[in-house]
Amino acid sequence: MDRRASTLATVLAAAGAVWGAVSYLVLWGYTSIVVTRSFVDTPVGLFALFPTRAVLFGIHVVEDHVLGHPFHLPEGSGWIGVVSAVVGSALLVAPLGLAAGVAALVRRRHPPAPDLGIRVAEVDAPEHGIGLVDGMGEPH
Repeated sequence: MDRRASTLATVLAAAGAVWGAVSYLVLWGYTSIVVTRSFVDTPVGLFALFPTRAVLFGIHVVEDHVLGHPFHLPEGSGWIGVVSAVVGSALLVAPLGLAAGVAALVRRRHPPAPDLGIRVAEVDAPEHGIGLVDGMGEPH
C-alpha cells in the first residue's frame, strides 16, 4: 500500500471511530443532543447512529438466537461504545480495502498489453505534429 492510500485509510479509520463513539454517546445520553424514536427511524437517524445500532442489533441476535435469553450486562456499558467505534472504523475503511482488492484482481486478470515496438514521437517539422515511428526510429 502506498503512502497516500495508507494516509487515507488512517484518516477514514479515525473518522469512523469518531462516528461510532459519537453515536454511542448520543444514544446513551452523554451529550446534550436528545434523540427521539421518530428521529432514530428516519434515514438520517439510521445513518447518524448506524455504528451503535449495528452493535445493538448484534447483541440482540446473540441474545435471541445463540443464548436464548438476555445478557445480564453490568452497569458499565462503555464496551458498547468501544465496539461502536471499531464498527464505525470498519464501515469507513472496508470500501477502501474492497476497492484495492478489486483493482488487484483486475490487474491480475488483465495484464498490461505487450510492447509491439510502435513508438509515438515528435516529428521534426512542426506541421506534422505527432507521428508513429517504427522500431528503427524512422517516421511513418
